[in-house]
Amino acid sequence: MGEAEADRSADTSAHLLKSLPKLNVLDECKRLTANSAYAIYTMAKIKEQMSAKRKQKKQKQKQKRKKEPRLKRWVSRLRLPAIWARVRVFLSRNRVVVRACIIFLVCIGLFTFVISWLIGGDSLDALQDFTAGATAFFVNLFGGEAEVDGAVILSPSSNPLEIIPECLGIISMAIFVSAVLAYPCRIKQKMVGMAIGILALYALNLVRTVSLFYINSHFPDFLDTAHILIWQSLMILAALALWLFWVGRLARASTR
Repeated sequence: MGEAEADRSADTSAHLLKSLPKLNVLDECKRLTANSAYAIYTMAKIKEQMSAKRKQKKQKQKQKRKKEPRLKRWVSRLRLPAIWARVRVFLSRNRVVVRACIIFLVCIGLFTFVISWLIGGDSLDALQDFTAGATAFFVNLFGGEAEVDGAVILSPSSNPLEIIPECLGIISMAIFVSAVLAYPCRIKQKMVGMAIGILALYALNLVRTVSLFYINSHFPDFLDTAHILIWQSLMILAALALWLFWVGRLARASTR
């Protein structure tokens, strides 16, 4: 019985194998190879078309740049709209500071013009004579010997010392007054600040001229260095210190 059943199953398997369709393996391989080659060819073609489009686009851009003037190209590279947008944001956020800077620069320009005009004429002669007289007064007060001839200070122990317009301290005064006018506060406080600052700077300038007299008497070779480098810098620093004092003690106190 077992052998008969085995023979029957074998016959059934053989019958099933005969009923299956015959496959041509070589044709199937050819078909798959042809499909793969077509896909590769299509991809290469698409890649070639994309590279050709890129080349055409680059060529058009180069031709466009050649036609445009250099100034326009530089302006386009600067990205001015974006820069202007940032500048507008900065100005809107720092409106008070920008306004103060503009007022300060305008005042400095006006004072420079006025000072140049005054130095070119004879408008400062009276102030020069007064400064020379005040300097001689303090020199004599401290035991020195000094006489005045107009704006020239004479002494038997030194060379004559002339008070010129640059020796009046008007440059440091102009810087201080410009900074006071630029600071946002009441007009009354500005007037008080300018009066105090001008008087303090003029008093410091008298200390400067008296010291230059003694330097001229004892160290004449050091006179130019002390006059131009040291005292000019000290006068500007003094103007800045006075402005900071005025802002901290007077201007801010009045706005509280």
